[in-house]
Amino acid sequence: MRLTTKAGSLLVVTFLLGGVTGLLGGGAWRQRRDRPPPGSDAPPGGGARTGFVEQTLRLIEPSDSVQREALRPMLTQVDGRNRVIVEGARTAMLGELDSLRTRMMPLLTAAQLDRFDDFRRHATGGPDLGGGPPGRGPRPDGAMDDRKGPPPPPQDGERGRPD
Repeated sequence: MRLTTKAGSLLVVTFLLGGVTGLLGGGAWRQRRDRPPPGSDAPPGGGARTGFVEQTLRLIEPSDSVQREALRPMLTQVDGRNRVIVEGARTAMLGELDSLRTRMMPLLTAAQLDRFDDFRRHATGGPDLGGGPPGRGPRPDGAMDDRKGPPPPPQDGERGRPD
């Protein structure tokens, strides 16, 4: 075999070994990175983040199981209230964005409305999420209710729908 053929073959083999090592190493690193920390309530392979209760317990580092179990009901109660607050804020934000879209509709082109709709989906964490007040997007089962379009704008003196 000639020297240039040997050098070329060695270069190709080195490149292939580096590529395989990179793919396997990257996959192993990603799998390790996505694994939830020990003692968390997150499912393996990613998914939901560790909850408020478990994060706070890890932060506090209770001195024993008695203290941990005494703290858990308090943290669970606050976690429930926090979830209600966040969901209320999300519902209010969706309502405001829907009202804004209705007011802007006569001024915008179809392309501009599409960009605004994309922004709305991104700002609210995904597609029209459903599960909110009636008449605000698709239901979780994919069906639409019988209303057409966004809710009407509030009349003078009205604050909108009581969500």
